[in-house]
Amino acid sequence: MADSNKRDLIINSSKTVFIVLFLLSTVAIFRIGYLQTIDREKWQELLNNTKSNRSQRPIYAARGNIYASDGSILATTVPYYAISIDPQVADSAYFTKNIDKVCIGLSKVINEKTAGEYKGVILRARLAGDEYRKKIKLLQRQIKKIKSKENACCEVSCHQSR
Repeated sequence: MADSNKRDLIINSSKTVFIVLFLLSTVAIFRIGYLQTIDREKWQELLNNTKSNRSQRPIYAARGNIYASDGSILATTVPYYAISIDPQVADSAYFTKNIDKVCIGLSKVINEKTAGEYKGVILRARLAGDEYRKKIKLLQRQIKKIKSKENACCEVSCHQSR
């Protein structure tokens, strides 16, 4: 009997929540329709008045530095950009096919080094990354060996203690 009362209570509560949500959504839909049809001219006029009062001139940001009391720079608004490249991401075929294009583009945009100099820097970075990866793999293998030896020692000591 108690289960039936709980079930009826849950069903009645669910019906009440459904009816309230349905009524709220119905009111919202009718309100949107009212604003878009009947009240449209009022809001369109308000929008047109607001548009005409807007300024059409650009507002430029203030540029410069913020200094501390001792004269050191706390913040600056001069834009600085950093260009970086990860030569390890591309596979070998794609890398060798497009490295010249990238280096020519870098030399045109940055204009600090020639395309050949950029190519040398990028190739050295790629080779250094390969060496770094090899060292990491070697270290990971050594760590696995050490962990497996520790686990074997632990298992032996655990079995002996039982």
